[in-house]
Amino acid sequence: PAAEVHAQSKAEKPKPPKLSAPVRKKLQPAQEAFEKGDFDTALTLANEALALAKEPDDTVISLQILRAASARKNDLVGFARYSEQLLTLNALPEDERKKTEENLARIYFQQKDYAKSRQWATRCVEAGGGAPALEVLAATYLIENDCKNGIGPYEKSLEGREPT
Repeated sequence: PAAEVHAQSKAEKPKPPKLSAPVRKKLQPAQEAFEKGDFDTALTLANEALALAKEPDDTVISLQILRAASARKNDLVGFARYSEQLLTLNALPEDERKKTEENLARIYFQQKDYAKSRQWATRCVEAGGGAPALEVLAATYLIENDCKNGIGPYEKSLEGREPT
């Protein structure tokens, strides 16, 4: 039994990413710059790595660094762009995907791009996102005075909540 548990834990460990040499050469200092708080350098190097990407992991890891550095700089446009690319590549685990879709819905709502906000909120709701995604979805309709379509998601967002 102990050998089986050990074999299972070994099998469950994620494989290290396979990076091409030129991309690794850019991403290693990009990661170091990120860890030091030099987000501009991290962005520059990760963008250079992305341009050199040959392997799927090259692209995914480059985009993850770009997204993280954009987030730390409060660059919501960059964060949204890199998040969308990661979602297109299906490179995020399910829980992170839902949270990212919800974040995109909120970002586009703040930017007053209600159609794009609605698109991401709908995707998140369809994937099992809860009340926060429903609230954003409802808000995209209500802010445009489309009460007919907004009330349903709003009511669903309230289900199961205790009255205050």
